[in-house]
Amino acid sequence: MRRNVNERLLGYAQKKGDGRILYDLATMPDAAYVANLWLNSGSAINDSTFKSEEVDALINAGLTSTDEAKRLVDMKRVQQIIMEGAPWVFLMNPAYQLATRATVKGYSWYTPNGNASYDMYKE
Repeated sequence: MRRNVNERLLGYAQKKGDGRILYDLATMPDAAYVANLWLNSGSAINDSTFKSEEVDALINAGLTSTDEAKRLVDMKRVQQIIMEGAPWVFLMNPAYQLATRATVKGYSWYTPNGNASYDMYKE
């Protein structure tokens, strides 16, 4: 029997089940923002229930810091910890592909999962 949307969302929020099929992305091109969504132990969508005091501290500092060099070092450390701990196993990534002729130029990919036709032109 199919569950309704509210039951599925409740199960997701309660972190029930062994796996997820998820197609989502953060729409802000900022490592601290993205890490906060998926990896901060206090996040409602930390579906893997990953928890690391060091990662939480680095993410929280990155959310408010204006020191770009330090933020870059800290977010690379977060990435290193995550890759070593492997809170997820990715089975596939359907990606996004766009085929164009060789004469089409100016194609751009934007973080909110799209592109803008006004950037493209034909030679």
